[in-house]
Amino acid sequence: MSLEVNTKKISDCLALLKKGQWQIPKFQRDFVWKSSQVKELIQSILKGYPLGLVTVWDQPQSAPHTQSEPIVLKDKTSYQDFDESPAVVKMVLDGKQRLTSLAMVFGGLKSKDKRYSFTGDWYIDLNKFMSEGQGRDTCVVFYKDAELEKHNLDSVSSRVANRLLPLNEYESYDIYLSAVHNPSTYSTVSTPSQEEKDNLVRAISEIKRAIDNIKIPVAEISSAITLGEVCEIFDVLNTTGTKVSTFDLLHNNLYSKSEGVFVLKDVFKTAADLTNLGLLCDENRQEFFCQMVTGAFLLSEERKDDKYKSIATIKGKDLIETPLEYYVEIQSEFLKLDVYSKDLLDDVLGFVAPIKEIPYPASTILYLSLRVNGTEEYKSSSVTKLFKAFYWRNVLLTRYDQGFLSQFGRDLFILKGILTEVGEDKYDEKLDEMLGAGSSYLSEDSIKALLLDSDLGGALKQAMQIVIKSNVKNDIVSQSPLAWDAHKGKGKVELHHIFPAKWCKSNDGVSESITTALNDYGRNCIANMMPLSSQSNRSWSDVSPATAIQTLNLDWHSSPDAYIDSFIHEEQFGYLQSTDIKSFLESRASIIAKHVYEMQFVSH
Repeated sequence: MSLEVNTKKISDCLALLKKGQWQIPKFQRDFVWKSSQVKELIQSILKGYPLGLVTVWDQPQSAPHTQSEPIVLKDKTSYQDFDESPAVVKMVLDGKQRLTSLAMVFGGLKSKDKRYSFTGDWYIDLNKFMSEGQGRDTCVVFYKDAELEKHNLDSVSSRVANRLLPLNEYESYDIYLSAVHNPSTYSTVSTPSQEEKDNLVRAISEIKRAIDNIKIPVAEISSAITLGEVCEIFDVLNTTGTKVSTFDLLHNNLYSKSEGVFVLKDVFKTAADLTNLGLLCDENRQEFFCQMVTGAFLLSEERKDDKYKSIATIKGKDLIETPLEYYVEIQSEFLKLDVYSKDLLDDVLGFVAPIKEIPYPASTILYLSLRVNGTEEYKSSSVTKLFKAFYWRNVLLTRYDQGFLSQFGRDLFILKGILTEVGEDKYDEKLDEMLGAGSSYLSEDSIKALLLDSDLGGALKQAMQIVIKSNVKNDIVSQSPLAWDAHKGKGKVELHHIFPAKWCKSNDGVSESITTALNDYGRNCIANMMPLSSQSNRSWSDVSPATAIQTLNLDWHSSPDAYIDSFIHEEQFGYLQSTDIKSFLESRASIIAKHVYEMQFVSH
């Protein structure tokens, strides 16, 4: 296949799109990005980050392979400056979402129908851009047309005076630079100091350079490629299709090395069919399986061979260099790995969760690697004790937010050293040394704050949810054991609001205490969540806990253990009966926080 790669500026891409020299195949999906994704793209440009490859397909002049069109928004507003398509057209196979965003942000494309999204313009808030810290991360703003009129942003002087720089006028920023020093610019606002003006000039100049300097890589596929072949390519490139991944590369590499005997995809399927190991084998994260093999290889006898000493992480290069023979060895140990996976889920997480629900799942490979290779050097119970404390510290400190692939090898060898060199009474001390004195665990107060944070997301939210799920054994309404394996029907179990969302919304403003609690914590904080079956949740409905307790004849003394497992002691039950939402959330968060805090230590 003939493939040529070059780079183009934003202005070049927009010109090609507007003139129709680049068009979109009609078999492509619609523009689906949200405003947050568009903002992330703009931030990448401001930071000089790469924007990713755009792939275009040359078309025969006389007989294009398929129908195409200009970039079109949902209301049929199109980005074009032509009536008939030009003689030579290139079709965009990959990059439609990014190019549409660029056309909206820098090319002025916006929906004509005001009922649709993106009916305004994109700006840089210069005050935020010039601020220190994380201000720049929120400097991209979008104003709908109605908001633009409200802010009176109809001229260069009014925009500079309001310190709002329109991105669709990036080619005219020299005019904005001149306006900064023009006294008439500030006819309706106070004139900034000379230092402030100099800062504005530097900011606009920096933004101008960032936009001018960004280079978009473009891969051009020959017109000799047929429609059928392009559909296969598109299936790979499209984010809704099957992406080319490290797993695919490893599959082909191992297949070739084994002369067709070892089929990684079949081996993966065998692992995925096992009860516990299968929970760590997700079709959407197949590379995790390869990372697991390489992670175990790092501690193996085979790695002591000089030719494998360079393998030190679970990054792509090290995955590729992991020998075929070790894959075969791991395949023979699948039943043991299934047992180790069960121990991981039961004793470390305390909950049988699939990989997509596990915070920082790559860290669990550390546990499996230590179990696979340490049967004679240390006890399995010691691995579990040490790793559980490490895992919860690691998650709560969000250590693996950045660069976890590089940290993995170091962490693995340190954990093995602790297991082989000291007794269990020294594990906490060694973890303090490993993770940094003074910051090696999270305090109870910090954990409590997480539990009361309605906007909590990502791995920390997953972690707090697992804590709730792992501790609660019975449905407090029906008193029946929770059936987490029920995926539908009345028995399906999910986390539900104790103070229901609808009740919170309708009662916000009714009393000062409720309004204060909702303002401070919100209805979606983890402290307000509890596992219930679908049937019990419907019985509870949208009423207050006090009403539900009375209607459903709930009594704390009838099953105290079930309530205590749910982090609801007698005191918290009383707060529910009196509809004291603030006291309930704060005191329940304290109980959960103490439980989570202790999970960070071997000695507790």
